[in-house]
Amino acid sequence: MKTATRPDNLEILGHLLQEDLQAKLSESIPVRVRCLLKENTLAVLVQHRGEELPNSQEILDFLEQTMLTEQTLLKLLLPDERSVSRPVKMYVRVAGQKQAYASHSFTVEPPVSGITAATTQENIPEAEQLPNNPVEGENNEVESESTNTNVLGKSEAAPDLQEQQMVESDGEVDEMPTSALAKGKSAVIPLVVSGVGLSLVVFLGCFYVLTRPCVIGQCKAIVEAQNLRELSTKTLQNPQSGQEVLEAQQQLKDAINLLEAIPPWSKEYTKAKQILKTYHHQNQDLDQMVTALKMAARASYKSQNPPHSASKWIEIQNLWREAIAQLEQLPKNSKLQPLAQAKIKGYKLNLEQIKQRLVQERKAIQTLQASKDAALIAQARQGVAQEAAHWQLVYSTWQTALNSLQQIPQGTTTYTEAQKLLESYRPKMAAARDRKTQEKIAVNAYKKGIRFAQIAKNFQEDNQWSAAVTNWRNALTHVSQVPSDTFYYSKAQSLVKPYKSGLEQAQGKLRSAVKVQQARRDLNQICSGKSQVCRYSINTNTIKVRLALSYVQKIKQTAMSADAKGDYKTRASLVDHISKLQEALETVSDNARIRLEIYSPDGVMISSHRPS
Repeated sequence: MKTATRPDNLEILGHLLQEDLQAKLSESIPVRVRCLLKENTLAVLVQHRGEELPNSQEILDFLEQTMLTEQTLLKLLLPDERSVSRPVKMYVRVAGQKQAYASHSFTVEPPVSGITAATTQENIPEAEQLPNNPVEGENNEVESESTNTNVLGKSEAAPDLQEQQMVESDGEVDEMPTSALAKGKSAVIPLVVSGVGLSLVVFLGCFYVLTRPCVIGQCKAIVEAQNLRELSTKTLQNPQSGQEVLEAQQQLKDAINLLEAIPPWSKEYTKAKQILKTYHHQNQDLDQMVTALKMAARASYKSQNPPHSASKWIEIQNLWREAIAQLEQLPKNSKLQPLAQAKIKGYKLNLEQIKQRLVQERKAIQTLQASKDAALIAQARQGVAQEAAHWQLVYSTWQTALNSLQQIPQGTTTYTEAQKLLESYRPKMAAARDRKTQEKIAVNAYKKGIRFAQIAKNFQEDNQWSAAVTNWRNALTHVSQVPSDTFYYSKAQSLVKPYKSGLEQAQGKLRSAVKVQQARRDLNQICSGKSQVCRYSINTNTIKVRLALSYVQKIKQTAMSADAKGDYKTRASLVDHISKLQEALETVSDNARIRLEIYSPDGVMISSHRPS
């Protein structure tokens, strides 16, 4: 009787790959997957019954993706965690034939040290929590390089694995024909023909019945199953990772297989069935946990290498939700609850990050569309823009379009298109900005020209001819500075001729006012100093001087103080100062030959003088 033993890593790996592949294929196409490690190269053999599969390449691609996306399998492939690559060679063949009709090879790289792997055993994440930027794909999964995919014409031999090993499955005889069974059949036929076939069948039948587990002697299968179950229970007392959960599940499955092998004619059959009920119930919890961990591993893998579309983020989001739901459905008294709660906490963090990425992706799509809409509006406004205000609106609209594009973050599907549009929109915004600037220069120059012309006219009315000439010149300068390709150019040109005429008139008047200008300079010298003495106005007929209030008050205060102190010297100095001021003003009047009128601060005439 075959004693159940714990399978080694290669057997586990083959079992896991077989389960995933069988789930992908229909039950009508049974397959077997076995693994062999030879000189650092992992050989994976896929066998099936019947003719060659039409989709053999799809099967090879599926197995490669499964091995590369689940770091659990990588820990099986690289148990020593050495930083070396692991070549993998896969074959597909029909059972009973030595030649494979399809093969595929690739290389598995070791996990990068210092970075938490996304998966452990059988697609079970050891640390499923995504990194800070959870979907950037920053080396948190094992990298791979696919090479040398080859569909054979039955020309390449599969690895040298024993035929019986490749078709046995956990104590049960495989349904596929093997070379050993074929040889058995060919040996039985002559016996049947010779007349002893029936006896041989009866003998073999009796031999089979008596050699089943727990039929003769002590029932070691139940003891071994209980030992495996106790070992599984011990492993599950405080599981720290998905790897331990899978090991415990395998131990329990081994125990179940031992008990299920006990036939109905065994005296221990009833007891085995009762124990099986308990074991099956425990295995359901483990299946539920493993299912959740597999979903988490798939979600973690799918999150890699963004950007992703909104639909894919939704798919990833649903995987995290399903993983959480699976764990939350575990019985409250399950020994897996501590691990489940820790996983749920991490999964919820990942789910929240995925929600944020989904919101970011959707917002980026909306922002991109808003930018395109703004660009269309800018182009429409640009077609009818004339004045600076119009071009300011065009520029602002282009700026809105660019600002929207700059808000689209890297890691979204619209980022690349946004960058291209940025390069396209920038020159258009710059052109609108330059035109706006030109129009602004034009309107400012035009308005300043008009304003200086008005000031010149005002000075002419006050007979301030020097100021009038200056302002007429400023007016002409500004209207001449209006750019030729702007809206205000033609308007500015229409003002050039009248402004020149005004300048010529002011210059003629200025020549007749030269003597007045000289008097003005003299009066400035007299009235101004450290403190204001007086103010004046002058025209060709009259010079009017008004004493400053501060000056008069200071004279009065000094005189009153001198009188109070009997300071006659100061009093005499004040009289002399006032006399000199009057003489100086009269001298100006004489030089300009213009009548002089002197007024107090409140406008009362103090004295007048006619030039001699």
